[in-house]
Amino acid sequence: MSTKRVPVAIGCTLRIARYRTAMESGWERRAPLPEVDAAHVRQALRAAGIERPLLSSEPMPGGLVNLNLRVRLGDPEEEAVLRVYLRDAQAAPKEAAVLRRLEGRVPVARVLGSGSMGLTVHGAMGQASWLLLSLVPGQALSTCIDTLDEAALTRVGAEVGTALADLHTESFPNLGFLDGSLAVSSPMGSLCEVWGGYLGQMLQGERARGRLGGDRQARLVAFVGCHATTLAPLEGRCTLLHADCKPTNVFVRPDGELAGLLDWEFAWSGPALFDLGQLLRYDMPAAFEDALLPAYTAAGGDLPEDWRLQARLLDLMNLVGFLDMEAERPKQVSDVLDLIDAYFTAETA
Repeated sequence: MSTKRVPVAIGCTLRIARYRTAMESGWERRAPLPEVDAAHVRQALRAAGIERPLLSSEPMPGGLVNLNLRVRLGDPEEEAVLRVYLRDAQAAPKEAAVLRRLEGRVPVARVLGSGSMGLTVHGAMGQASWLLLSLVPGQALSTCIDTLDEAALTRVGAEVGTALADLHTESFPNLGFLDGSLAVSSPMGSLCEVWGGYLGQMLQGERARGRLGGDRQARLVAFVGCHATTLAPLEGRCTLLHADCKPTNVFVRPDGELAGLLDWEFAWSGPALFDLGQLLRYDMPAAFEDALLPAYTAAGGDLPEDWRLQARLLDLMNLVGFLDMEAERPKQVSDVLDLIDAYFTAETA
């Protein structure tokens, strides 16, 4: 890892670091997976109007929140994904609406059906929402990034840049979370106030403060204070965000073709650089980034002068949020602290 410090305010520095670790490898799930048997799957298939034979279903790797089942159908043989929402039932209609909005423009799964099923989730019996989706072929970029050649990295970088620029043409009048009709249900207000208020609350909370330790927490509090207005140029520029735009959710084929962007349950209305902050959280190969950024701007995406700093400040919300989880997740916490140490610091002038 190489690091240089870029002064951004009196008493504060941002480390523009090239940091690489296994991307979310070994991170703990939020809760054990519930049992979804063949009867549940057949019920969902019937609700989706599919009467074909069920040959098999098995949990798919990846994903720390919901359950994704790889479903194999017969007559003729075909594969699909049954996505069961374990955290937020309202995420299902929102994700379905996003996928339908983007179909034909951005590589995404097709929605084949939706509904709910009775499951024991988090120790309690209840109704869990589900979507039946087309299977996106390929492999997560996080797992194959070190094996792709330069041509493949260049191709996927350019295609991801173009896809994100298209996504970010979807604009909204307000910052906030989206409902099932892709309307901002509860506007949040000023970006700077939301950013500073959220981080201030998280950093003073018992869980995040305890996991950060006193010195690191004090440095981050000072850092956040230095950047109270750094995001001001982004005010009022709200776009549709993937909001989980990490290499784990970018699926590619061996030649670097972008197969699809997966897992849209966190989509919301906010600054476009939120997605780029997540995507570039880790050290990405030069061929990927060198293709990503020109393709993004060529397709209409905006990269202001301080975009890298602003993107990293926005991603700090995600990193600190990981430290506020109620359950203990040692591997996740360790990786997040390493990222924070690599990127952020505050010094006395």
